[in-house]
Amino acid sequence: MNKKKKNLSEKFIKNEKLLKEEEIQLISQKNILKKEEFEKKVSILKKKITNFNSENLLLDKELNNKKNKAQSVLVKTLTKIVGEYAEKNSIAIVFPKSNIFLAKTELDITNKIIKALNLKLKEIKIK
Repeated sequence: MNKKKKNLSEKFIKNEKLLKEEEIQLISQKNILKKEEFEKKVSILKKKITNFNSENLLLDKELNNKKNKAQSVLVKTLTKIVGEYAEKNSIAIVFPKSNIFLAKTELDITNKIIKALNLKLKEIKIK
């Protein structure tokens, strides 16, 4: 997921730089070009910028959807593992570690659950 995000970020920066360079070049030609020709080029550049922004919004939305699907798979698997562990070890209730103020350290099952999760879910494939 991070590789995809990094690649998209690099592509975004590259395209943004190209559009800025095109804008600077167009501004430098303002006094050289005829008014109609300049306005035509400005219109083309605005369309490019609009397309660029739309593409980036679409890619960002797609990436967020993939991230949400991956998180959903993780949560479902984790819930199943915790449930199985609790049943196997006769545990009536399991609290998130962040919601515990004080407890005996031997009651902490975090590492056991993480090991079980790593065995069951080695990776989440994102398509």
